[in-house]
Amino acid sequence: GEHLTQIQAIGGECNATTSFDRTNYFETVPPTALELALWLESDRLSSLKVNQENLDNQREVVKEEKRQRYDNVPYGDMLRLLLELNFPAAHPYGHPTIGSMDDLDAASLDDVQAFFDLWYRPDGLVLSIAGPVKPEEGFELVEKYFGHLEAGSVPSQTRPKRLDKHSGHPVQRVSRDVPRDAVILTWRTPACTHEDAPAVQLALDVLASGESSRLVRKLVRDEQIAEYVSGADFDLVRGTSMAMISAGAPLGINTDSLAEKMLND
Repeated sequence: GEHLTQIQAIGGECNATTSFDRTNYFETVPPTALELALWLESDRLSSLKVNQENLDNQREVVKEEKRQRYDNVPYGDMLRLLLELNFPAAHPYGHPTIGSMDDLDAASLDDVQAFFDLWYRPDGLVLSIAGPVKPEEGFELVEKYFGHLEAGSVPSQTRPKRLDKHSGHPVQRVSRDVPRDAVILTWRTPACTHEDAPAVQLALDVLASGESSRLVRKLVRDEQIAEYVSGADFDLVRGTSMAMISAGAPLGINTDSLAEKMLND
């Protein structure tokens, strides 16, 4: 707990997130505390103690997060359902990164230690500094705290081939105790590193991002057959990404007709 205590003591904050293709750790600190933040991250990278006590503690933290964000909230299983609809079960994106309770229970100390030793290495690190820091000062401090770390060797990865377009139009209907019906349209899209990815993002912005987007203007304001419309691409890296446009159906609005409007308008 000292890492968090040190950051909070100088008025900063820190956190971490995990997604399909990366884990990130970040601190927001006053400029005078940059050196402290770099020292703490260097220490985490080089000497994190992965033991049974830490594993058991963090396993329960993740379980509670899963209960709060996935298992006991309206629409909490939406991500899992969309991934299952768009990716084969054995694909790296075939399930949410948080896994299942069985997955969490099955993770052994040897599994976690081996994963950390394999992937959390200096040569797999991208370090970003933003703020009122001169470049030469930033590079000097990074060299001071990270330059001595042995690079090691992160293994090369074989990325799965890009998935073909869906054959037909797979549909999944579920019934849940939620405030309103919802319609979610998804597409397999190019990986975020593909040259066509910016065009996909632009199309989603035009269609469903912000109050001036076409579907929001037409379906929410003009025809009032949707409570909201939003769109986004998941920006996935390995071969295939996934885009979605979602809409909430007011009471009395048929979801099939709403979906038809979303596709054709």
